[in-house]
Amino acid sequence: MLMKADLSVYGLIGFQDFYRERQGIKNKNLLKLIAEHCFKNDIGLITICSHTMEQPRGVHNRFGMLLKDSKKLPSQYKISVLDKQKKVALIVEKSKKRVIIINAQYVVTGKNAHKDRHKKSGRIDVLIIGKNNIKTKNPINGTIRKNKTRSTIVIGRLAYPMFSGLDKNTSYIKNCDAVIAHSANIPFTADDSPNFEEGIYERGINERAKKIAKRQKVVWIAASNAHRIKDIGNAHISFDDNLINLSNHQKLVSSLKEVLVKRKFKNNCGYDNVKEWRSWHDIYYEAMGVVLGNPKETKKLKL
Repeated sequence: MLMKADLSVYGLIGFQDFYRERQGIKNKNLLKLIAEHCFKNDIGLITICSHTMEQPRGVHNRFGMLLKDSKKLPSQYKISVLDKQKKVALIVEKSKKRVIIINAQYVVTGKNAHKDRHKKSGRIDVLIIGKNNIKTKNPINGTIRKNKTRSTIVIGRLAYPMFSGLDKNTSYIKNCDAVIAHSANIPFTADDSPNFEEGIYERGINERAKKIAKRQKVVWIAASNAHRIKDIGNAHISFDDNLINLSNHQKLVSSLKEVLVKRKFKNNCGYDNVKEWRSWHDIYYEAMGVVLGNPKETKKLKL
């Protein structure tokens, strides 16, 4: 059977109460909502990505937050974990439907990464699938070498307008298992893309990323980078589900890595709805305190 897999999922803008309320899911079980979306859309595997300037803890540990939600699911849901420490993957099943959720972290690299609004910071964010306790702000190549093991997958996020090295430094992708070269949340055409201070989210970035990946002979994949549950799977890969080994957490990750490295998958390159993309970005900018066109009036919320 064909398995759909989305290997870059945030789930929400953030798991803090502010984002939950503004995205309409306050006091709801987030794991249940994610699982039901995956069941409905036949998505069999996702990662849940923590992404913060420091090692993810508390509300920023998104996989940990979903584990907490798993204890509150109704009895018709079956929960399985593949490692005793409960830090790698969980499986949610209901009525012959199943979704595998793997822990992941976008690791912020570069000693000046805290200056993330400055183009000269040299910050590059790299996705590590299989854990989310990695130290941040170290050099990109050292981070990759240290975390590239049989039980992890290293993916460069090349298709993004910032912190990808797309303009200055793409040599690191040769050390990655694969790169994201199509992101569903870069939905704008050159004619209608908004000029935000963080960059221009237009589809041309995806095309540039694909060309670079092909030129450097690096495997590239499509992913959603979904910041809303309904956007999970908007871009994804698909492959034979028999290729995934669920006997333990190490074999799960290593079998997924083999699918990528040996190119045993198909890319499915969709895009987010532009109007809805603008809606959730308004919430993001509200939290960041960014007043578009008037940066002097910014005031960041403490989340």
